[in-house]
Amino acid sequence: MRLRHAYIQVDDLTLGQTWSGQFFANAPFDVEILDFYGTGVGSVSGSGAVVRPDVVLHYTPGGFRFSLQDPVYQDADYPDMVASYTHRTEAGHAFNAAVTGREVETGIDESKFGAAFSLAAKFKFGDTALALSGYTGKGNNIYSGWGYNGATNPASVAASGEVNADGDLVSTTGYTAGVSHRFNEQFRGNIRYAQVEADEVAPTVADDTLKMMNVNLIYTYLPNLDFGIEWRDRNATTMPLRPGGQQVELMAMYKF
Repeated sequence: MRLRHAYIQVDDLTLGQTWSGQFFANAPFDVEILDFYGTGVGSVSGSGAVVRPDVVLHYTPGGFRFSLQDPVYQDADYPDMVASYTHRTEAGHAFNAAVTGREVETGIDESKFGAAFSLAAKFKFGDTALALSGYTGKGNNIYSGWGYNGATNPASVAASGEVNADGDLVSTTGYTAGVSHRFNEQFRGNIRYAQVEADEVAPTVADDTLKMMNVNLIYTYLPNLDFGIEWRDRNATTMPLRPGGQQVELMAMYKF
């Protein structure tokens, strides 16, 4: 057992432990997936391990969101930062742009500043929705989940893959594309493809690009009870406990 969310919200201000600024910049614009260890490989928040900082401050005037988060690098002089803007249309479409910035431990010299830029959108066409996202930058690897060492290890900042053997920041670029469709009141399904590429990887890493496909079907048996099945395939191991290759996951979710 552990506490996952504990926060206070007053008007446009939220303080406590809850979803990160990267999560809000991408997850609401993605399709449903049943991989509970990730918020979406290929996105700016693809690592499921740091989506809930110990301390986060959100200020949300209008469509803007400004976030200050407990830094992953514990000796950082300032918090991890995210600034984003979301626009929603009457037709159900939604768009988000976000910029992240944080102090990165190099392990060799002094820390360096890394930044990333993300775009996400969701287009709704009746019972069908199209979700797209893309990001690029440096110093976001521990949040996106892929870097110099392949899959990032949130338990060790030094192994997060944000810097190479010389202590230089490593760039990553990722994108996602997904389609969701509601067949009727009970059945809905999703198809999603994602990949994220590092501009440099360690000699021990077999591939500089992580690729992943998700296909699922969800059945609403009762108003608050869902059953689901998902097939997925990835070309490399991701953190945690997600080996490369094909997998099938079964899900039952009761909401109350």
